Amino acid sequence: MRSLCQAFVVRNDGEMAATIEAYRRHLGSAGGNALPFGVVSLESILAAISDAGDAELARKLDERYFDFSPIFDLIDDWATQFEIVP
Repeated sequence: MRSLCQAFVVRNDGEMAATIEAYRRHLGSAGGNALPFGVVSLESILAAISDAGDAELARKLDERYFDFSPIFDLIDDWATQFEIVP
């Protein structure tokens, strides 16, 4: 039985995509003995959870890991405390 190296990533994370590609090339340098390597987006995992019948869990996970509006609100609140000088 062979193993599989699996990475779970955010779809539009360019830095992670570059890192994964570098690691994939590194594994490929082992030739035929390379460990199979796959990539699955977190967004597709949430879609699968929803499709499997737990849309509420998918929504909660999306809110927890992909909704950055609370952070943006904190930044906006913090930025209004300072006068911006051009």
